[in-house]
Parts: sequence; C-alpha cells; structure tokens
Amino acid sequence: MPAEAAVPPEGFGADRDPAWRADASVDPAFVLSTHAAHRIVLAVRRAWPAVYPYEDFSGRALANKLGEGQRSVQKRLAGTQPMTLADVMTLAALFGDAVLDALPRQGGQLFPADYDRLLAQWAPGAGVLPRFADPGGGWIDWGRSLRELASYCATAREADRHHLLTAQTYRYELALTLQAQGVALQHLENTGARIERSACMTLYDNPPTVIVVSDMCRLESRATASMTLMGILYQTAACSQAERVLILVADALAWSQVEVHLPEVLAGPTTRFTLAFQRAAAAGLASDEPGQLLPDLELEVLAQATDMPDHHITALRVGK
Repeated sequence: MPAEAAVPPEGFGADRDPAWRADASVDPAFVLSTHAAHRIVLAVRRAWPAVYPYEDFSGRALANKLGEGQRSVQKRLAGTQPMTLADVMTLAALFGDAVLDALPRQGGQLFPADYDRLLAQWAPGAGVLPRFADPGGGWIDWGRSLRELASYCATAREADRHHLLTAQTYRYELALTLQAQGVALQHLENTGARIERSACMTLYDNPPTVIVVSDMCRLESRATASMTLMGILYQTAACSQAERVLILVADALAWSQVEVHLPEVLAGPTTRFTLAFQRAAAAGLASDEPGQLLPDLELEVLAQATDMPDHHITALRVGK
C-alpha cells in the first residue's frame, strides 16, 4: 500500500462526511478501522458538551480525562494513530451509548460509501476477507457528477461569472468530479472530436468511453435548439469509442426542445429508448447528403440534475 494512501481522509472526525478518495491499493483493514475511528471520534465530539458542559473540547482536555499523554490522544483524534479495543471501551466508559452506538452495527456500515464500488461482489459474513478491485471508469456515479457540476454552475451564476460557463469549463469540472470518485486523471485525455458546442474527453478504460460535454445555453431560437440537439446526438454517436456518454447542459429554451423531441428523458434515470432517424430529421437533423439515411440511436438516461430553476443537466448513454 502506498504510504500516501494510508492517511485519514479530509474531514476525519469532523461533523461532515469525510472526503474519502477510494483507492484500490489501500489495505481494506485500514479503511475499516479508520472509518470506525471516524465515527467514534465524531460521537465523542458530539457527546462532550452533555458530559462536560463547563469545559471546551480539545485534545488536551480529553487526554486529562483519559489520564494519557496529550500527543497520543491528539493523534487518535486526527486519525493518524489507530484506536485499540481498549481505547474504544475506555471512551465508551466515559461517554456511554454515544460511543457504542457509533460502532457499525450492520455489514453495510463497515465501509464508507465511497468504497462500495471497489468491493465487487464481497459481502460481510460470507467467510471471505474483503479485497478492493478497481473497476476503472465502468462504474461512475453520474448522479453525483451531475449534482457537483450543477453546484459549480449555480456558484458561478451567483457570483456573476457567467463567462466561465462554457463546454470547456464544464469538461474540466466534470473531470474533477470523476477524480473524486477514484478515476485516475492519467486515464482521462481531452480529445479534439469536432462536435458543435461541445468539449470531449476520453476515459481509457475497458471499454474506452468518450464523454461529450455540450453547452446548449444561449441559443437564438427553438428551431436552432432542436437542430443543435439532434446534431450533437448524431455527432456523439459517430465517435469511434465503444462507449459514448453525452452530458447536456441546457437552459430553459433548449430544455423545452428536449421535452418536445425526447420526452422519454423526462421519465428519469435507467430509461432506455430509441430515437428513430425519421424523428431526428423532423426535429431538424441535417445530413451531409440529400436523402441520406442515418441509423436510429439507442439512448439511455444515466442521470439528471433538474433542481436548478432555469437550467437542466442530463447524462445520456448514446448507442446505435
């Protein structure tokens, strides 16, 4: 296990979810013990005001209660020194059920959720120790990615930085969200696929996946929006990679055309449907040659972020 991997996550022991960076090279025992220690430290911090109402919480104060050296206690509070069973039971003696209730009680609580994708088919109680296996980019939480991208968009608009909202910056922010899910940045490469109003990157995995991020905002008319939508879909389908994922960032005008021409999208994630070429042509798809017939497209809704008042973000798997 790399030395830099065996460190507690940012936010360890704090009153928020730690920022785990799921890494298949980490020893599962380290993750198990660190995750449990985080829950215990958090429980101690929360219980302290009720148990010691006239003292502020600190490493020194806790060390005094435990009768131990401050340095060792502070290391355990920071997650840089493992907790022993004796440590846990001593804290339980001081703080009671608050500590005992913090211990994982079900198999699904043993690991932080960020590590679920690395556990494959492992299940607690089956008599086999857990092992992490990196699935690469084949498993991506697109819902989480879109929520984080939507948050970035909202923050930029609130700060009146609309000029930052382009397909290129969307692609950059999306890459950061994928990295946070454990996708190694060296597996991502910006690509020069010529797709209108879009920026592309390829995730080199098995199979390779092209990710097209399209900015469908500030279009001049509904007719232009519908024509652009169909063009982006068919240009994405023309990419040579085995897997193609399209991220559509649409304002109210463009989204109205999604509702008109791709109403199946409104049914939400896991919805699969066929976009017939005739339907695309009626919506404004322009072919290179008159009378040319293009294939029907097989589309699947992967995720959506629709809680913004005037923008929608949708992830589609595009096949043909």
